[in-house]
Amino acid sequence: MNPEESNQYEQIQRYLDAALSDEERKKFEQQLKSDKKLEELVLLQKKLKRVLNSETTIRNTLSVIRTEEEAISKRLKPQKRNRKIFRFMGIAASILLIAVAIWFFLPSTTQNNFGAFHKHNQISLNQKSGTTTNLSKLEELFNKANYKECLEKIKPSWVEELKDMDVWLIQGIAQYETKQYKEALRSFDHIIQSDALIQGKANWYKAGVLLEMKKIDDAKIILEQIIKDKTFQFREAEKILMTLKER
Repeated sequence: MNPEESNQYEQIQRYLDAALSDEERKKFEQQLKSDKKLEELVLLQKKLKRVLNSETTIRNTLSVIRTEEEAISKRLKPQKRNRKIFRFMGIAASILLIAVAIWFFLPSTTQNNFGAFHKHNQISLNQKSGTTTNLSKLEELFNKANYKECLEKIKPSWVEELKDMDVWLIQGIAQYETKQYKEALRSFDHIIQSDALIQGKANWYKAGVLLEMKKIDDAKIILEQIIKDKTFQFREAEKILMTLKER
């Protein structure tokens, strides 16, 4: 490994360990966007780090098993020693095999963790003058995560009467949480096509809907745009995009 490669390896390691200063991190992330080779090296090193961490765990487990084996060997009489140790080692080996199988065959928690899409801020709806609609109940239902009742409360006439994008957002999130993905997309698209200030939120939730619908490439495009524009939840978008690229 030449000095340049060594420095690059060290910088990647410091990035993954969150040891870079804010200025260094921003500069490195800018480089990541334009350097595909560097991006691949980062992903490779991240996977290698995960493997090494898992290997350390397995080695520690084996060390504990050996220690227990020695302790049992000292306590038992020679006639019973082999039989007891054999039984103990069989159980220990089974536990270790299960642990290894889980590590190899189950996806990591970070890969499936899209919980950020289900963390919603409290919404406060202002009663519009000249309207007949009482929004307090809708606001209460949403903030208590009663999404099904929320949708039952919203009438088509409300949306048309109020022209309120917050009501559209509530409707879209409630549809998303009740797995009405096509309807949710229509609600979020309506906000995105408007000039509302909450377009960024609608984009974020639209990405979540697309992931649920397994439209990964479409979701990636939106997440990249969120990161580029630094709009709502762009930091979470960076984490999720990195996870998707690891798959």
